[in-house]
Amino acid sequence: MIEPLFDLSGYKRIVLISNPDNFLKKSVGVIGALMKSHNSGVVITVTHPYSVIKKLLDEWGVDTKSLYFIDCITTAASGIRKKSDNCLYISSPSALSEITIGIVGALEKLRGKKKFIFIDSLGTFLIYVPLESLRKFSHFLATKIAIADVDGFFMFSEKDMDNKVLSELQSFCEKTIRI
Repeated sequence: MIEPLFDLSGYKRIVLISNPDNFLKKSVGVIGALMKSHNSGVVITVTHPYSVIKKLLDEWGVDTKSLYFIDCITTAASGIRKKSDNCLYISSPSALSEITIGIVGALEKLRGKKKFIFIDSLGTFLIYVPLESLRKFSHFLATKIAIADVDGFFMFSEKDMDNKVLSELQSFCEKTIRI
């Protein structure tokens, strides 16, 4: 079982910054901590496939029935578009419109009063999309989270963090935490 890494209560939008060491375990630890305080959530994964994250969550005893995943990397890496009841496989991390539609659809599937969106590395998108596109997408995400009244958690690895994107996102968020 996962113990919360930090107190997340009282904040609607948080930027999480991590060094790249054990980034996957830190991401999964955050998801586990969020599931202790929320009824359901959307996990947008850019750095690791859904199957890897799901396996680790299962090993750590995190109930994933109330999670919906948007996997932005598996199809691009494997060339195979999979199907799953609780995961939408996006064609590529560069398909921001497809991701946007997926987020809207995923939010409709969430149940309970306390909901969240977690994105496992916004900075990784810079490998696939221009900076200006990522800035617009980040603004959309922060606005969508506010309108939908869900909690938002944006994780960055220090190695792929762009200061302009980070600065803008921090202006929409209430707290920044280094983990």
